[in-house]
Amino acid sequence: MILSVNNQVKLFFLMILSGLLIGFLYDLLRLGRKIIKHKDFFVQVEDFLFWIIISGGIFLLILGKNFGQIRFFCIGGIFFGLFFYWIVFSAFVLKMLFCISDFFIRIFFAVIKIFFFPVGMLLNIFKPFFFIMGKIFFSCYMFVKKYFCICNKRSKLKLKRLVDNLKIMFKKI
Repeated sequence: MILSVNNQVKLFFLMILSGLLIGFLYDLLRLGRKIIKHKDFFVQVEDFLFWIIISGGIFLLILGKNFGQIRFFCIGGIFFGLFFYWIVFSAFVLKMLFCISDFFIRIFFAVIKIFFFPVGMLLNIFKPFFFIMGKIFFSCYMFVKKYFCICNKRSKLKLKRLVDNLKIMFKKI
């Protein structure tokens, strides 16, 4: 189907916006990599999956807006929007996203600290009790271990005597 020049210009600007959005989404992916360190293999897998998903999304966008006709200005608009975003906005947006995520991470750890403060206080109160109980359990463990070790030696001696007696009995038969 043939698009009018007006619709082609709208499609071109839509593709530029798509390129800007792709750049922003990739910055979100880069932010995740800075927060959680990845090995090179997983970075490559993430990139591969990201670009596969983006390719599918762009294909569906072109399918819906341009009836599946891939035109040079569509691809050029995507690349223009993407490179424009990376040159003009990427550094600023990445810094802002990192500051925002750092703020929320600090809030999260502060809430965790506040939540576990009473637990720490209870542990400090009951620390002598746990220490005494640990000593008691350790002494019981050592007693049982010593007892089983003695029993094991006795049973080995008894087993050896039994085997010797059986050998003597079989010799007599």
